[in-house]
Amino acid sequence: MRIYNLKDCLAWGKKEGSPAFVREIKAPRDHIINDVKWGALDESIYYCTDAGRLIRYDTVLGKLILAGDIHRHEIFTLTLTKDFAMLFSSSRDGTCKLLHPETFEEIRSYQFDFPCRNAAVSPLYEAEDNQKFHVLLCGG
Repeated sequence: MRIYNLKDCLAWGKKEGSPAFVREIKAPRDHIINDVKWGALDESIYYCTDAGRLIRYDTVLGKLILAGDIHRHEIFTLTLTKDFAMLFSSSRDGTCKLLHPETFEEIRSYQFDFPCRNAAVSPLYEAEDNQKFHVLLCGG
């Protein structure tokens, strides 16, 4: 994986090749990375693999912060709320897990009889007068 400066990419335009990258992250050779999300203040990234592994990587120091085997099978997608308070992982093993974004501690697990492909959190959950918390889970 490579991190690029967006302004450099826009200035590069359609020329051959690519601009210089800011940081290169060596991914595991025995796993395929399925999804990547920025963490708070772009100081970390989260990525998940086809082996059920979740990794948090420090983009400032260039080192691994935390890794964990979260699911028995492939993790399709990661969902982070806008305030970075909630992290959901959706997996082929039929579960969607709500995880603590800094420790990967499982807060809640949603079980299905089919793979769970994605999760979405209602943007209204942050509203002060909203007494409901809505999560949309997609599978199939």
